[in-house]
Amino acid sequence: MQVTVENVSELGRRMTVTVEDANIEQAVQDRLKSIRPNVKMAGFRPGKVPMNMVAKTHGPSARREVIDSLVQESMREAFTQEGINPASPPHIDSMDEKGSNFIYTLNYEVFPEVDNVKLDDINLEKTVAEVTDEDVDRMLETLREQRMTWEPLKRGAKDGDGVTIDFVGTIDGEEFQGGKGQDVLLELGQGRMLPEFEEQLIGKKADQEVDVTLTFPEDYRAEHLQGKEAKFAVTVKQVAKKKLPKLDKEFAALCGVEEGIAALKKKFALIWNVNLSLH
Repeated sequence: MQVTVENVSELGRRMTVTVEDANIEQAVQDRLKSIRPNVKMAGFRPGKVPMNMVAKTHGPSARREVIDSLVQESMREAFTQEGINPASPPHIDSMDEKGSNFIYTLNYEVFPEVDNVKLDDINLEKTVAEVTDEDVDRMLETLREQRMTWEPLKRGAKDGDGVTIDFVGTIDGEEFQGGKGQDVLLELGQGRMLPEFEEQLIGKKADQEVDVTLTFPEDYRAEHLQGKEAKFAVTVKQVAKKKLPKLDKEFAALCGVEEGIAALKKKFALIWNVNLSLH
């Protein structure tokens, strides 16, 4: 195998690899013979499809596999031979078969050379942070939020509740793109929908239908809706409130600590302190 390397930029390199006596055609024939027993074709028993028909249907893919394998193997060998550790994935630029030889070129980048750096006069400032009980409590609340469930209610919806709705929006009696939804869980007061939409769901109960009318803002993200009045036929399927898990031994176990909440807090503080020290 012959390898030549040329500089094309400060960090860019082009490598040309010549694999002598590549025997691609023989490798392709060997590949086709190996897959022939599994080739299925109407009118022939498995393993009895003529080789010329196997070559016609599977020849191109077999050639690609042979060449891909040849390139990958020879590329690794070329980099090892030249003592090169590329900084970027190599990109194949060209491939050519000349007689029994296979020649290809590839482009890649190398790492820059770094001169010796003197650190004697450099002053470093270490940042020290303290993990407080309040920090740990906030982390626990975040974990509770991640594991919360919704408890169905019979009363009307209010801010903070979750309402599950179906809705169909129309403008001038015609449905419009993006104006329809099914089983959408909307937490009131979070600003997921326009305030006008959410406000008209306040007080509504499960299994109640309501017509919501609103005007899209002039700067609404969907240009085709800007400034237009829309009507929504909304069905409230469920009203529910958040139910957070208790901070007990069972919750600690869900977080991977069997010893209870005190041990969970201690683990959080320890991990947090380690992370801060690493930074």
